[in-house]
Amino acid sequence: MNILALLRQENASLISDMCEAGHQVFCIRDAAVHFRKLLNLPIQPVDFDENHAVMDMPTGFEFGETMPMIIDGIKDCIRDNGIDAMVTWTDAPPDQRVSILTARHMGVPTFEITHGATNTYRQGHFEYESYVDYVLAPGQHEADFRKFYGSNANVVVTGKPSFDWITQSENLKFSRNEARAQFGIDERRPVIVHAMTWRHPFSVWERDKDWGDKAVIEAHMNLLPICNTFLIIKPHYSQGNKEYANHIRNYCETAGVTDFAVMTGGPIVPLTMADLVVTHKSSIIVEAFLLDLPVVMFEFRERNDFSWFDGYGAELVADRGELYPAMARCLLDRETKERLAVERARGREYFNYKCDGDAGKRCVEVIEKAVAERQAA
Repeated sequence: MNILALLRQENASLISDMCEAGHQVFCIRDAAVHFRKLLNLPIQPVDFDENHAVMDMPTGFEFGETMPMIIDGIKDCIRDNGIDAMVTWTDAPPDQRVSILTARHMGVPTFEITHGATNTYRQGHFEYESYVDYVLAPGQHEADFRKFYGSNANVVVTGKPSFDWITQSENLKFSRNEARAQFGIDERRPVIVHAMTWRHPFSVWERDKDWGDKAVIEAHMNLLPICNTFLIIKPHYSQGNKEYANHIRNYCETAGVTDFAVMTGGPIVPLTMADLVVTHKSSIIVEAFLLDLPVVMFEFRERNDFSWFDGYGAELVADRGELYPAMARCLLDRETKERLAVERARGREYFNYKCDGDAGKRCVEVIEKAVAERQAA
């Protein structure tokens, strides 16, 4: 089977599972080169000529290209390479969506690996309705949420492939100590990871320019003399460049913040060091649950959708004044820690089906079955 994958770096494990199942995976050249280096697998590059749009790894088509160019490029790619299925990390942006609609028009089954395991960007409304044939959902939470809001998407609960690394990793305790030693952090010192989510009016109020970050930093400074906390600030990977990291670092230093670090890249290293994760509804919440870490989820809007998370392992904070006490309880209060541990056991599989490290394989099986049914028809 030949699969056109419009995926980003976090989906590398799914690409690996596709190849291991014996399928040919095609990516736009820059993405193919990246995944080849990362996975050491024969990812097939797709070239568009100068009259067609160009894809920019890892987020999709470069903005500014016209829709007719994208349509022509996808049609040629499907015809020239005998594409049997198309997989994308989301079909929300216009460029991804027109690619999906073009593939469907040509009879190619389409699949979406949803980009938010906790519906991060759906704040009481849908950012978009999926146009793919199948949504490969992380957990039942995704299916329940969509159903409640009247979505017509065809949701198949598979687990999220990018979470498979946790259950496939061995000796995480050693990794934790090793990572802390690398950064000079005592293994007994409480580490708070502030994970920033995608910054956009869909996910946070545009008018609230600090997005709650200031409240997290202030809480850390209040906790520092009490229990000697260390704060790791992790920007969303799409904004995790050197310039943005320096901007955050300069802001903190100017404000007199101490005992902190800004860490870009993936979530593995900061999470293995963490004792508490504080975030504005990032999908890193699920990874924290899988690693049995307490979470404080904050949302400073007038309206929020906390009812979907209540009782599943996170302290829910809707008022800035409550953020510091919630963080303190998670680190210092035995009753809170024990309650959240029990809740996390419920939340793991609700947000990430089975949590067995085989989500990628299940996604491949769904794709294989759908393609076989389409071809038989």
